[in-house]
Amino acid sequence: MFPTVHFINEINRILDSVDQLSGSTGYCTERDIIKDCALIAFGGRSHDHKTNLRLCDNAGLIERKKSRITLTDLGQRYLELNPSSFYEATEKQKTFLFKEVLIKKTWKSEIRDLFLNFIPNFEDVTYELDITVDGFPITRYGVILQTLMNLGVLIKTKGRYIVSSDYVASVISILSDKKPVTEESLEAALTRKRKLGAIAEDWVVNYEKKRLRSMGRIAEADNVHKVSQLDVTAGYDIKSFDGDKPKLMHDRFIEVKCSVENRVKFYWSSNEIEKSKILKGKYWVYFLPNFCHDDNKTKPIMIQDPYEKVFEEGEYDFQAISYLVTSISKNDD
Repeated sequence: MFPTVHFINEINRILDSVDQLSGSTGYCTERDIIKDCALIAFGGRSHDHKTNLRLCDNAGLIERKKSRITLTDLGQRYLELNPSSFYEATEKQKTFLFKEVLIKKTWKSEIRDLFLNFIPNFEDVTYELDITVDGFPITRYGVILQTLMNLGVLIKTKGRYIVSSDYVASVISILSDKKPVTEESLEAALTRKRKLGAIAEDWVVNYEKKRLRSMGRIAEADNVHKVSQLDVTAGYDIKSFDGDKPKLMHDRFIEVKCSVENRVKFYWSSNEIEKSKILKGKYWVYFLPNFCHDDNKTKPIMIQDPYEKVFEEGEYDFQAISYLVTSISKNDD
């Protein structure tokens, strides 16, 4: 059983009870603790104190020896981070609970399994998970996600979970375990990413059709095509029109980029860059900020002739993040 948000708020009450009831003997009994904790119901909610005791034991915060229960050094350190004896966990206690307890005790494997679904965001130096597309087993990880949000480990925005900067190093440590990333986990993550990209492309196709129909260009609207499914080397995703084209010759070639963030930021392949250089003003990047699959409020940022704007006019910053390295052939004389 993974610790819930309610359990986290109960830890202080359990440990305070053990600490106070231990007295001069240094220990107390389960019956004494349950009786003491049952005296007050916080928020009108009843708690399973026996289960909470077992979780505290699994966490290494208390120790059982037959019928005797004592506070461990770990439990004492946890209590010291709550000098005012608040019922709810303090921020320092939440940090301690994740870094010193959850990822080092019984639940390490479950947490690691969750983070194997996260994708690195190298620019923001964090990890992120998008659950708005099909494929993510939210039922399986729902409790863990809620608990880690409560602890401040994860931040949620529009169906995306982001690892807070204070916890990135801990997640790196978790993922650096000797247990390898399974091919199934990697493929599942890539599949979710591809699905979101495909959804974004369909969104732009519909957007273009509406734009052209609003101009009275019905024939052009009916001939907006997504080419990415059939030609991955095209250097763009969609063929459309600027407006009136009696011969229906496509003159707007659109590369679709999307992000769950508001800031314009995307990866641009060498093939896409070269195609933009050739097509000039006929090439567009449609960037969909704050995008999720069921969001009808998205407004695309439309960048015409991105090659010129990025590389010649300097309207956007760019950074080379990889290089293709090949051997140098030597001709024998």
